[in-house]
This record gives sequence, C-alpha cells and structure tokens, in this order.
Amino acid sequence: MTRQRAIILGGGLAGLSAAYHLGGDVPVYEQRDSLGGLCHQVTAGGFRFDAVPHVLHFQDESMRALVSRLLEGRLASYARRAGVYSHGAYIRYPFQAHLFGLPAAVIDECVQGRLSAASNGGPNPATFERWIRSTFGAGIARHFMEPYNTKFWTLPPSELTCEWLDGLVPVPTLEQTIHGASNEDPAEYGYNVRFWYPSAGGLGTLFQALLRGAPQVRLGKRLARLDPSARRLSFADGEEIAYDQLLSSIPLPEWKGLLDPLPEEVARALDRLRWTSLYVAHLGVKGQAPAPWHWVYVPGDESVFYRVGLPGHYVPDAAPAGHYILSAEIAHAPWRVLDEREAMARAIADVRRMGLLPPGREIVAQTLVA
Repeated sequence: MTRQRAIILGGGLAGLSAAYHLGGDVPVYEQRDSLGGLCHQVTAGGFRFDAVPHVLHFQDESMRALVSRLLEGRLASYARRAGVYSHGAYIRYPFQAHLFGLPAAVIDECVQGRLSAASNGGPNPATFERWIRSTFGAGIARHFMEPYNTKFWTLPPSELTCEWLDGLVPVPTLEQTIHGASNEDPAEYGYNVRFWYPSAGGLGTLFQALLRGAPQVRLGKRLARLDPSARRLSFADGEEIAYDQLLSSIPLPEWKGLLDPLPEEVARALDRLRWTSLYVAHLGVKGQAPAPWHWVYVPGDESVFYRVGLPGHYVPDAAPAGHYILSAEIAHAPWRVLDEREAMARAIADVRRMGLLPPGREIVAQTLVA
C-alpha cells in the first residue's frame, strides 16, 4: 500500500484548481476517463458541447487575472443577452424588470402585485416563498418566480430557505419594475450582466491550463471505500492508498455508499439530504441560430427544461460552419423521476414550439448528458 501526504478526489475545476494552488505535487484521482467534472466536454457529429453549460463570472479581479493568465489572454468578455419565454412571448431577463411584451392582463397583475408588496413593508425571509411574495408580489410570484424556481429546484419555494440568496436574484426597484412594464427598457440587472468564456477551445482549455501546474492526475479511478479513521482509500481496481490529508469534491449523496465505517450521525445527516440532478439535452442543428439570446429561462409547464442556451453566440468554434447548438437543462430528482428518452423527446418538442427549431431545420447531432 502506498502512502500520500495529501490526495485530491475529483478532477473537476475544484479539484484541479486545488492541485494547481498546492503546487502540483498532490495527486488528483478522477473516476471518469476525462477531466472537468460537471464542466467536462462531449463531442457528437462534429459538435463540441459543454456537458453542463457553464460560463465564467468574476467578482474578484485577481481571479479574472489568474484565469486570463492561465489561458494566455484567450479569455473573451460578453455582455449578457438573456431572455425569458413566457405566455408565448420572449422578453428580456429578469422577468421582474422587463414585463413589456407580455399580455396586458399579466403586466397589470404583476405591477399591481409589486405595488401591494411595496406597501406591505418589504421582504420577509422566513421562507423563499414568503421572500418572493413579500418582495415582488403575487403576480410576479405566480407568473415566474414560483413556477421557475419549482422547476429549477424540483421543490416548491415554500420548502426552501433564503440563506443562499446573497444577491443571486435581481431585485429592481418598484420604479424600475413599472418602467420596464411600459417600455423596452435596456437596463440590465443581476450579478452576471457580463460574463467570460475562453475565446477558443471551450472550457477544456482551462482544464489543460490547470494541468500544467497539476501534472499528477489519475483517470478512471473510481473510489470504492474510504475509512476515515484509518485514513485509507480503496479503489475499484484494487489499489489502496493511505493518506495524511484528503480533499474531496465527490457529491455528498455518494458518501453513504463509500464511508466505511459510517458514523451514525453522518448516516442521519446524509438521509436528510435532498438534491437535484440534471439532464442536458444537446442538439446540433443545421442553419443559423433563430434567436439572439445566449440563454433563455422558461418557467412552469411551458417546457420540460428550465433554461435553454444557444452557446454558439459565445462559443463560435463549437459547431461546424452553418450550424448552431441548443442546450436544454432539465432538473430531476428522486421525487421527480424523468426517463432519459422522454427528456430528450420533450426537449425537442419544446424547442420546436418555442421557435428555436424552426420548421425544416435538420437535427444533425443529439446527445443527452445525465
């Protein structure tokens, strides 16, 4: 049995970044045959897809400078073009600031609800549902916030708390909501009004850049057992390693089948966990992209997916010339079971209905990431 001073489990961005910052002498063990974790890339029919769509946001200038240095300056900046598809219409994101273009009755309900919320004293953070209704009012809650977040989290907002918010949900002023209800307002809101992405090669170029400082990577190494008291790892291929320090990015639900012995209090905590999983339906389509959006949010029953992206607008080398990509994100959970084949079929039907796959457009590549 070998012994390591330190070991990293997981070859996604977290694991690779940790190895890079620790100086490259700490080995990384990844169960897949490729790097990237949730950000890994897949190819089909001449298209390159980010398995789960990701773009880069920087609140720390030193972090942006680091990524730019790692990519040797090949980091492009984009002004976000995000939309919302609601009531058969496309409007700008966020819904609560850009109601213009929706049916008149919906706009009136949303504005009146916002006025009522403002007169009642502002946000109540007892639950996410109460925060939504006390911040935005019943109309915006009913037409976007509650159905979208239920689809995204696979749980109703009444079962969610608010500690995670921290500026993630844009809150325009009452005046801005009213202005955006009667005008095509160009104002942008939210933490991600600008984002960054490698100018060529996709996110895989960032993995490779991190690898230059973290050369000890072992692929295809699936963990079978961890004994934390003995500080010993066993892999599915029979290899065993003793360690002094361990850093893991393995998803928490998986630990119930890996920890041995499993302390009773840890078992109880793992049993209380609830989590969301994703399918991403990727389509490679012949023709030019029919909409300008980088991505579109879709609430409620208007689609099986909560968001669909057109990444060719910021990843120009991911599709062959004269083609575009659609990437639809579909949340599922043990209490919201969705068959993979059904997920792909419904995603295709929904992008057709939304006009993102116009009549006569040929799907030349498709793959579902689970």
